[in-house]
Amino acid sequence: GTTHRANVGEDFYGLEPRDTDVRCSCPTCKPLLGPRGDFNSGEASQIVWGFADHVARALQETHPGTSVGLLAYGNHAGCPTQLDLAPNIYVGMAIFPRGIPDLEQSDFRMYKEWLAKLPGRMSSIWLYPCFPRERAGIQGYTAFPKLEPRGLNAQMRLFAQDKVRCFMFCGAYDTVLDYWCSLKFQDNPFVDVEATIADFYRRYYGPAAEPMQKLLDGIEAASAGVPALDEQVSWDVVGTDERLAAWQQLLDEAVALAQEDPEKKRVLNIRDTLWAEMLKGKKIWTHRKRYRGDVEAFRQLPPLEATIVKLTTGPADDDAANVDWKGVTPFKITRTMSGYPAMERWADLYMAHDGRRLYIRLTDHIDVKRLKVSDGAWWGDRWEVFLSRQSNRAAGQTLADRDRGEWGPYRQVGVRPGALLCDLWTFVKDDWDGWSKADLKLRNVQGAEAWTFFLTLSLDSLSSAGPVLPGQKVYFNFIGPNEASGDTIALSPTLDPGSYHNVPRLAGFLLQE
Repeated sequence: GTTHRANVGEDFYGLEPRDTDVRCSCPTCKPLLGPRGDFNSGEASQIVWGFADHVARALQETHPGTSVGLLAYGNHAGCPTQLDLAPNIYVGMAIFPRGIPDLEQSDFRMYKEWLAKLPGRMSSIWLYPCFPRERAGIQGYTAFPKLEPRGLNAQMRLFAQDKVRCFMFCGAYDTVLDYWCSLKFQDNPFVDVEATIADFYRRYYGPAAEPMQKLLDGIEAASAGVPALDEQVSWDVVGTDERLAAWQQLLDEAVALAQEDPEKKRVLNIRDTLWAEMLKGKKIWTHRKRYRGDVEAFRQLPPLEATIVKLTTGPADDDAANVDWKGVTPFKITRTMSGYPAMERWADLYMAHDGRRLYIRLTDHIDVKRLKVSDGAWWGDRWEVFLSRQSNRAAGQTLADRDRGEWGPYRQVGVRPGALLCDLWTFVKDDWDGWSKADLKLRNVQGAEAWTFFLTLSLDSLSSAGPVLPGQKVYFNFIGPNEASGDTIALSPTLDPGSYHNVPRLAGFLLQE
């Protein structure tokens, strides 16, 4: 009856949980939970690895020679020293820090504990070149790039000494050099690293090798030893004006020297990708620093409270695209998630109801040619709509507060450019069946200078807690990330850029009677 299946091969039975924390509160599991810690912790290690041990020992009886594999990841990354694990359990360690390994850092301490616990059974290492870029993108800023050819050599030397033979790289490296080093040093890390890197530059950039190596070596060295590249550290501490000016001179020199392809294309690729992203990140941070006082004042204000007007008659076919929107005043969406005035885009949000349905029109004033559409839900350029019957104003605003039950039920709608159907999510597990069958209509329109979508929802569908009636309140947020502009704008800024699911910050709307 389960909807989840293990990843089964001839020799291994994969039992890795989903990419979420394991935090069961049943009477059996709850006493086994440890204290919460960093992302990688041992909070649920007794639960996850204890279960894996039961499966592994059963497989020894029913399928001799078969093994169980799991990742040491998330809140089951910690080594369960109190458990005597079966000899047919193998571990793959997720290690997030990049650059030269710091063996005192918690991920590497856990790695060493696993090596001692399961000698010869560290089957793989997961590394994360996606960070800090991915986290920065989620939080609405551009991080200083993390280049690590020398760090990759140091990592591979360590892993080779520990006889690790398999690697998973989650996400993309920032340069071809990093890609190349990730493969070159897997093959043999015990080489002259400086000579190897210099050889790459000579062969790849030709006459532009010297300024390109000075440029990329400088970018690598600037962030070396910096544990967290948040926005302020990225552009006030690491990507300073002086460094950017010096690096610009080196890049200009390289462009002038690389006159023929393929070296010319390779230099321009760095200029138009890595360097352009760095300049964008610096520009956004400079803009935000200018509005710090404005944002501090905005933080003291409560979320928006407004009224959704009632139409005298409903539109044809109950379609939001058929509403006469001329008489409806839009709500302006002009601030980013963290409360700063947006740099390059804004949106107009129109809302109305007829006593039976809620009608929404959202016009995103954006260069539609720069929209990036993802095939997967909750990725790429999109709008996410959060809706709830409860205000949750007095509740804490973290996901830990949510998990403790301090928030009421809420639902979520995702709209991607050009999509025919909405993406759906609900916080209440038992609500999936009802929400997936809700009466929703979506229409997408892309003009020359704006993307507009029309959304119709039944007032019976706004909450699992029951219908919303005229004269009652409903709570919304509209959050729209856009990669090209760097602006993730929100109707009600959550003031914690990574917290899309900040239900206490939803804007309150009274349905006009």
